[in-house]
Amino acid sequence: MNKITKTFTSAAVAVGLVAAVATSASAGEFDGVTLKVATWGGSWKANMEKIIVPKFEALGGKIEFVTGSPASSFAKLVAGRGRAPFDVMEVLDAQVGDFAQVDYLQPINLDLIPNKTNIQPFQYNNTYVGSWFTQEVICYNTEKFSELGLSAPKTYADLAAPALQDKVSLPDINSGAGLANFGGVIFAAGGDEQNIQPGLDLMAKINATKFWKRGGETKTQFETGDIYAAVVHAGWCARAARAGSPVMSVHPEIKPGVKGLAKEG
Repeated sequence: MNKITKTFTSAAVAVGLVAAVATSASAGEFDGVTLKVATWGGSWKANMEKIIVPKFEALGGKIEFVTGSPASSFAKLVAGRGRAPFDVMEVLDAQVGDFAQVDYLQPINLDLIPNKTNIQPFQYNNTYVGSWFTQEVICYNTEKFSELGLSAPKTYADLAAPALQDKVSLPDINSGAGLANFGGVIFAAGGDEQNIQPGLDLMAKINATKFWKRGGETKTQFETGDIYAAVVHAGWCARAARAGSPVMSVHPEIKPGVKGLAKEG
């Protein structure tokens, strides 16, 4: 059984995930080292290539990216019994329980990650270091909702309105948002970790036309008119709005007095 990060030091982990270069790092320190990072594609990867890669290359190393969702990366780890085509990977909060059942991760020396002072103590430990935090929302087309005589959605159940049939996009279970949002739907529908059936029933009623694997797909779907609503993180709703789609976001009510769904990794 191999643990990811293998022979790479925690300094390399820090550079790969939180752009923190240990204070002791110097030019040539990582000569000949290639760090393989499993992460999303799109703008997330592009920003890492722009901001993080040059810093690591200045230390003599090289970073290669293996794109895919955390769920697909974990599947590769399990299939390979800990062996995978990467050394560092993005991990979702919803996957912590899965990783607790296997011994695939190498401990991180937190002394080599000075940037941890910029996040809350609960966002790092000797196995994980937080690198992002999102708010999952219902993003909806205000003009279409008005035309259809629909009020702004408040709950996931509102997406099951007959007028919205085949006009809703939900996260694919293997996407970065899949597990967290499915959990939100389950609890909002009256279920829990032991009883997910209410969530499955509600998703069947919503009858989504699309199950997106990358959040950017929803931006395009709003632009083409394929969808009138989507469950996606607030950033993608904001991008759709900046691109010209008449959309707004709302935090779904999970239960009375509890609104919104946060996701981190």
